[in-house]
Amino acid sequence: HSGAFYIAEQLGLPIVPAVMYGANHVLPKGQCYMRKGMMRFIIDAAVAETQETPLKTASWMRRYFISRLADISDRYDRYQ
Repeated sequence: HSGAFYIAEQLGLPIVPAVMYGANHVLPKGQCYMRKGMMRFIIDAAVAETQETPLKTASWMRRYFISRLADISDRYDRYQ
């Protein structure tokens, strides 16, 4: 799962984190039909920093996404 980070490193490109929130409510796993609901697609600022290896960068980004998703969940779930 570190291929995209390897390519970004080789080309000197920043990583742009994007989070899709609510997709699991609108289209639950294993379902064929979408339910009524709202999805949010949030694009964060580009991340220029990388770790020593693409694998470590992937691990760092995974932790970033978990933290970011928790922040988004706290923000939007209180209104539903």
